[in-house]
Amino acid sequence: MNAPAGEGGLAAKDRLARDDMIQATLAFMRRDIDNDGLDQRVGPYLGLSAPSATVRMAAGLVWSCYDEFHTHAVPPHLQDWDSLRRILAFLKTDRPLREEAVHVRHWRRWVALAALGVLAAAAAVALARDRFEYLAIPWVALGMAWMLIWPYPDPPQEVKDRWRYMPFRDRADWEAHEPLLRDLDVPAYALHTDKRLERAVPEPWWEDLDWKILALLGLPLVLVLALPSPSWTVPFAAPQPDATDPGPDPRDAGVRPASRQLPNPKSEI
Repeated sequence: MNAPAGEGGLAAKDRLARDDMIQATLAFMRRDIDNDGLDQRVGPYLGLSAPSATVRMAAGLVWSCYDEFHTHAVPPHLQDWDSLRRILAFLKTDRPLREEAVHVRHWRRWVALAALGVLAAAAAVALARDRFEYLAIPWVALGMAWMLIWPYPDPPQEVKDRWRYMPFRDRADWEAHEPLLRDLDVPAYALHTDKRLERAVPEPWWEDLDWKILALLGLPLVLVLALPSPSWTVPFAAPQPDATDPGPDPRDAGVRPASRQLPNPKSEI
């Protein structure tokens, strides 16, 4: 049966994009280019230049494995190196990527609702009595308490298990495709480790002070954003190639992934 018009061209562009990302990632892992060079190669696939949604998501996974703010020649963590190996094996296939959201219930919703209620009552009193401090005092107190308890849970074990072998579904899926790396001559991590890039010392408490100040100033918005149940998005390789891949959403044109939450999630505000 003949493929629909344009389907063959889309598949060919998808394959070329995957091969280009393979070569760029290998060049990075071999120290032929640094993270800036890798970003120049992978960056265009994060927007409309990607021929498919799968290529865009795969580029996002590569993007999550290097640092945009500090120039470096190799991934600073073994976890990122292993992630790149799995991404390379996936890019050798024609399988599409799909996303699955994992939601969990958490008590922060009720804390946020209670805090919003207190702020609303304080605002009403402050307006009625024309006393700004009636709102300012509970605002600051609730903001400090929120930052102290910081009710953003770690990913559940189910998500951590999935991230461990991402973009493959599980260990068996990854091990079945790991032999694809033999043709790529991927270098060993130990031969390219730069110990100066290792973050052995925890970041100081003031490292994210600017974010906490913004959270305090915009406390009502922070509380509203905390109302939905915490969720994590896990991309996984679907079993069969999908000719109906719709491609990237035009609304995502030129937009970087929302965060490097895969496979290294950042804290929410």
